[in-house]
Amino acid sequence: MPLTSPSFPPHRTALAICTLATLTACATLETPASRSLGTAPPPGRHLPVTLTFDDALASQETAVELLRRHGLTATFYIPSGLLGREGRMTADQVRRLAAAGHEIGAHTRTHARLTDLPPEARRHQLCADRTALTRLTGTDVRSLAYPYDATDPTTDRLARECGFHHTRPNNALTVLDTTTPATLRHHATKGGTFVFHKVCHPPCGRYAIAPKTLADFLTWLTTR
Repeated sequence: MPLTSPSFPPHRTALAICTLATLTACATLETPASRSLGTAPPPGRHLPVTLTFDDALASQETAVELLRRHGLTATFYIPSGLLGREGRMTADQVRRLAAAGHEIGAHTRTHARLTDLPPEARRHQLCADRTALTRLTGTDVRSLAYPYDATDPTTDRLARECGFHHTRPNNALTVLDTTTPATLRHHATKGGTFVFHKVCHPPCGRYAIAPKTLADFLTWLTTR
C-alpha cells in the first residue's frame, strides 16, 4: 500500500540511483528469509535508490527516454516469452536496454505465479527465462523478481539452482496511479526500491504512472 502522510527529514538526504546488481543490501538467494533493504547507512553514506520496471511493457520506452535525459539507469525485469506480443517490448528493444547500461533481470518465462506450479514447471519458468535473456543481451542475468511476489523455499531453491544470485526485496514500493509525488519522495529518502509498470497518460490502468509524474520524480532524484 502507498504510504500516507509522509514526514520528511529536516536535512537533505544523499541519494544514489542504483541497479539491483550494485546493491549489497538487496535480498540474496543465499538468505531467502531476508528480503529487506536493511538499516539505513551511517551519516555521510549515500542511500541507494533502485528503479525497477516490470513486464517488458511497450509504454516503458517513455521511461527509457526519461532515464536517458536524466543520466540514470534502472533494472528491467523481463518475461522473455512475452516479447514481441501486443503491448510488449521486442527483443531488439531489450538488447538496446542492455547496451545502454540498464540491468536486465528475469521475471519468469511467461510471468507465471510460480507457487501455483509443480516444481519442474517452476524450474522451466526460471531457468528458461535466464537462459533466453542471457543469450539475448550477452549479459550474465543474475537478478530475479518473482511475479506477484509469489515464492516459497522450494522456489528459492530452484532459483539458486538456475543461477540467480538475488531477488528484488519484497518491501519495494509498487507505484500505482494513486501514488502521490510526496509518497515517491518519502520512499526515496528511506533508500527504497520502486516497481513501475505502465508509463502512460491517465486513465490507463491501476499499475501506471503519468510521464510527467515520473519525469518530475527523476528530476527531484537527480538534485538530491
